[in-house]
Amino acid sequence: MTYRVVYSGPFQRDLECHVDYLLGSSVSIETIEAWYSRLYSRLEGLEVWPRLYPVDERYSEMVGHEVRKINFGDYLMFYCVEESARRVILLAFYHGARQR
Repeated sequence: MTYRVVYSGPFQRDLECHVDYLLGSSVSIETIEAWYSRLYSRLEGLEVWPRLYPVDERYSEMVGHEVRKINFGDYLMFYCVEESARRVILLAFYHGARQR
């Protein structure tokens, strides 16, 4: 049985900011598209294996429920699994050096 992956507003805004940064840094559209393709391939895997990635104890403690993290190059993505609704909610996308 699969899970539905939901992109929260903050997650989408974080991604848009990153793309704006890449565009402002004169990164080619082809490079950005390849990056997006790898990113979404990783996220699509959550539909089948939502508990594949480790729990982030710090974030989980901060929000009061289990939050998992995915390392993606220099970036971290945070998500939670809602078992009863069979969905994965993507919460945030950060550069690894950014303060949470």
